[in-house]
Amino acid sequence: MCFESRGTNMNWLAHLFLSEQNIDHQLGNLLCDPCKGRAFEGASDAFTRGLKIHKSIDAFTDAHARFLKSKSRLTKKGHLKGVVIDLTYDVFLTQCWREYCDRDLNSFLDDFYHKAPMALTSYPPQARAFVEKLIQVDHLRQYHNLDDLAETFKRVDKRLSANVLKRESTLDYLPLIEQNFAMLKNDFKTFFPPLLKHVQTLSDNSKLGHWQPLTKS
Repeated sequence: MCFESRGTNMNWLAHLFLSEQNIDHQLGNLLCDPCKGRAFEGASDAFTRGLKIHKSIDAFTDAHARFLKSKSRLTKKGHLKGVVIDLTYDVFLTQCWREYCDRDLNSFLDDFYHKAPMALTSYPPQARAFVEKLIQVDHLRQYHNLDDLAETFKRVDKRLSANVLKRESTLDYLPLIEQNFAMLKNDFKTFFPPLLKHVQTLSDNSKLGHWQPLTKS
């Protein structure tokens, strides 16, 4: 059953960009963590493939040397560094968007926001509520700079348990992100092309038409 617990990965913009241009595939990629990686009864094949690509992206990312290097730059010990880097990488994706996508970010997101509500009519209520809230609050458009990142960290911290917050919060890492911003951005730009190539091997490349031609090479 979907939505047994909330996932911790929140780099939704990257997962949306790395999806095939099929709304069910995009939704599967976005809803993988909340659904604990399992499709709901009656889900389309595209939705299931979206779940699978999300899992593969996460596994590739967690094992990649540059992602690990980014985590190591946050010298503070803690369990939230992966979440913090995920969200920071979405800032870099936003800042470098036209290097990877042949459509401007607003147009890309407007298209998703238009198609998602129509597709969601056949989804379970919790799935609809999750995506509708994501669209309503417009999280995907809010990764432009450190100020936006700080606001995102505040939202994440509100969802953390009291026990976790006794040890650390995502906002605790903001000074380290700021100090290492240029190096972290270089990490992202080194990491992202290999991730794109990895996703290509698992996708229908004819449905990756939103990627820049250089990205597809």
